[in-house]
Amino acid sequence: MALSISNAAVQEFQDQFSLTYQSVQSLDGMTMVGHGHVGDAYKIPFMGQVAMHPRGAYQSIIAATDTPVTRPIVTFSDWTLNIPLDKFQSKLLLGNTLESIANTQSKSQARRVCQTKLDALEADAGTSIPDGGTNLTVDKMKQVMQIFDDAEVPDGQRYWAMNSSQIKALLSDNSVTSILYNQSRTLVNGEIDTFLGFKIIKIGAMALEGGLPKTGNIRTTYAWAMGAVYTGYRIDPQIDVDWSAERQSWLTISDLAMGTKVTQPLGVAKIDCDESV
Repeated sequence: MALSISNAAVQEFQDQFSLTYQSVQSLDGMTMVGHGHVGDAYKIPFMGQVAMHPRGAYQSIIAATDTPVTRPIVTFSDWTLNIPLDKFQSKLLLGNTLESIANTQSKSQARRVCQTKLDALEADAGTSIPDGGTNLTVDKMKQVMQIFDDAEVPDGQRYWAMNSSQIKALLSDNSVTSILYNQSRTLVNGEIDTFLGFKIIKIGAMALEGGLPKTGNIRTTYAWAMGAVYTGYRIDPQIDVDWSAERQSWLTISDLAMGTKVTQPLGVAKIDCDESV
């Protein structure tokens, strides 16, 4: 029988032996989320806007208004990872080896969840802003802010995923680093938390999954609103440990079935940045 250590998928263990540096989940809680879906896809019920109309004559019948309903489809993909550990091999390693493997498994799951969301943003962004021969600038951020404002995207639910190159470019702008414009002490902390209403999310290289797309010197970053993106899970991230008597090995196996879909393209923007500048 499998020994479930699913809690490993939501915890950071203290490493018991050296692990390669690797990124973890960066986009948790930044989209709408649904769990327990069945089948290979899910139709997301989505109700559009309606407008009030004049009352007309008193006592007259009020005409019904059809509410536009769309059902964007999120499809699910299955992912798995098996890291075996031979009984004899485990004696060559120091510390709690299974716990460290579970840590590696959980980080791999987290990166796959993150990449699935980035891929969805790439597929269905409603706005594309060219690089214009510049890295990320405050003017580009203001442009996206205006687009979101016009689309009535709620404040406090706006995010921007970018690479360290874009953060470095922003840190060279006085309006970002000066306490007169930004309450965060960016030069002290070496990072930007929030600017122009966007929560800044730093995405690392994620070499195995892909991370933020880059072609030549042009890196694509994404801005989005929480309500514009839906993430559905058919199988939530889980990790099991099985003992295989035949192989004389512990098998740590993680499973995940999920998908992400943009439901409101006006709430998603792709912004290209020239990292050579």
